[in-house]
Amino acid sequence: MEILHYRILNNDQVRSIYGNILSKVDIKTKETIINLLNDIKKEDPNIFGNSVDEVLKEIWL
Repeated sequence: MEILHYRILNNDQVRSIYGNILSKVDIKTKETIINLLNDIKKEDPNIFGNSVDEVLKEIWL
């Protein structure tokens, strides 16, 4: 599942859509994905920091 998220984070169009979709999922699923995204951001903030922040912003809009 983590590889899929790396691919999503590397694609501008898909990343925006994904954040929008995540805003509509149940809280348990949302928390799991948010934790995974934050782990990815911590592992490589220079590459994925902005992408993760973009998705997280979409989730809470």
